[in-house]
Amino acid sequence: AAMLTAAAVERSSPSFPSEDRTTDAQITSLRYENERLKASLVASSANAKKWETELATLKSNNLRLTTALQESAAHVEEWTTQLSTLKEANQALKQRVQQLEQTHAQTTEALQEKLRAAETRLAEVDARGADNEQQQVWKRNYQRLHAQMRAWQETFINKMAEMDDLNGVFDSILEDRM
Repeated sequence: AAMLTAAAVERSSPSFPSEDRTTDAQITSLRYENERLKASLVASSANAKKWETELATLKSNNLRLTTALQESAAHVEEWTTQLSTLKEANQALKQRVQQLEQTHAQTTEALQEKLRAAETRLAEVDARGADNEQQQVWKRNYQRLHAQMRAWQETFINKMAEMDDLNGVFDSILEDRM
């Protein structure tokens, strides 16, 4: 029995207080580290939830912005189409104004020619001393032609004013779209 094994000696040897303190210090350190890790885990979970909320908000904002961008693109296409239509209408109005101006010039020239002819004829009738009744007929014809010319000029001026108004409307619409 004198021979004790090394394992038996270790089991039977009393524990030294320094070993207990090291173990207590390690346990305390491990408990502290465990509590710190638990707190970090709670903080990480809270941060993860915040990030998930932020991510959901960003996804929602991205969806709204994407939708708004698509709507804006659709509006731009619509406005481009409207602009093209308005430009075509404006061009048609300009051509119509040119036609009216040409027609006015031709009609005015024709009426003035008739007016000059009537004045000449009236002067001839006056010079020949035609009877009063014939003079009255020529004067009425002259006055009728003169009234027609004035009416035509007024109509043309009104139409030109309307065309100018429309042209102004189209120009302002075009400026707003640009």
